[in-house]
Amino acid sequence: MPSPETSRLNLQKAWAKWRPPKPWRSKQETLVIKRIVWQWFNYRRTDRWSGRKLARRLCVSHTYIQKLRRQFLTDPTEIQRQRAQALYGPATWDDLRRAQECTREQKMVGRLRYSLLSNRFRNRPEVLDLRKVYLPVSPVVPPFQEDDVMVRVMNRLRQRERDARLRRNVSATGY
Repeated sequence: MPSPETSRLNLQKAWAKWRPPKPWRSKQETLVIKRIVWQWFNYRRTDRWSGRKLARRLCVSHTYIQKLRRQFLTDPTEIQRQRAQALYGPATWDDLRRAQECTREQKMVGRLRYSLLSNRFRNRPEVLDLRKVYLPVSPVVPPFQEDDVMVRVMNRLRQRERDARLRRNVSATGY
């Protein structure tokens, strides 16, 4: 066991070498995410996405969405001031895609932290669809058809049920 003096000396050395960790995403992507969450926060219709669904679409954690929501509740003038200074319009998927590309470039250079989980949801069509949040969607982004996926899943389940019934009938009749 090291002596208390040695421990203090090691702690001082560690503090002297300490540097703040690199951010996870670029400032541009952070601003676009904040603008999208602000639009989601102000959208008052019943078909608004949940915070978790929005977080999945934006490739962030749901706790980050909750943190932004709390910030908007306590100080809504902050995001309004940022929007007024930057003269931004409503956030679009093209804005998010450009900001994510900027983040990828900065990660390749080494300015940002790299995470294997950060690419987990990227490049999936449903990640790029924010139609339910009612953002201006560019025509370049292909719409994700959740209904088509559900129809395919339901058809597959029905086919499995039919096959199981046929197998039971064949085994019962002996043919």
